Amino acid sequence: MKNISKIILVLVILGIFDASIKMWSQLDIKKLIAFATIQEMNIILLFLVLTNNLNDSIFIIFIFVHGLLSALMFFIVDLIQKRTTTRNIIEISGLGLLYPKLRLVIWGILMFFMGFPLTIKFVIEWKIIFLMYSQSLFLTLCIFLILNVVAVVGFTKQIIAVLYGNINIDLEYSVDLSRRDFFIIFFLS
Repeated sequence: MKNISKIILVLVILGIFDASIKMWSQLDIKKLIAFATIQEMNIILLFLVLTNNLNDSIFIIFIFVHGLLSALMFFIVDLIQKRTTTRNIIEISGLGLLYPKLRLVIWGILMFFMGFPLTIKFVIEWKIIFLMYSQSLFLTLCIFLILNVVAVVGFTKQIIAVLYGNINIDLEYSVDLSRRDFFIIFFLS
């Protein structure tokens, strides 16, 4: 049983690294969010491999927060696609300059999604890091490096290109966020 756990552990680390690397070169914003979601699912699996405890409250909260944040990010992608008729990062570059309310909502969601200090995700990620540290210092350093350098920098690079890149001439201004959109975002967060 111990050998199977080590194999799963290696596959999880490779999955986290693979999803993190793929975020750097994505041109489709929906795929970018999908790879971030895949990375989080691998973190959930890592938590399971390290603890073997499904009743841990942190695990249940992590799954719940992951579900809400992923749904919220895909909803934002849908809002962007409805306003621009595309998901291509190059074509929607400069979106935040045209839609200031959407830009603020995206930054708020990113703070939760990336585990900004004082958020529930931050607490969960530190719990996982301490759990990994009790297992292996090398494992902790590898995962911490992948998550906080490779993944966050790659993901943020793409989001900043969407929000603050060169405004595409073909991008037409339409309505920013409606009350309905704010309600859904507030409900999901």
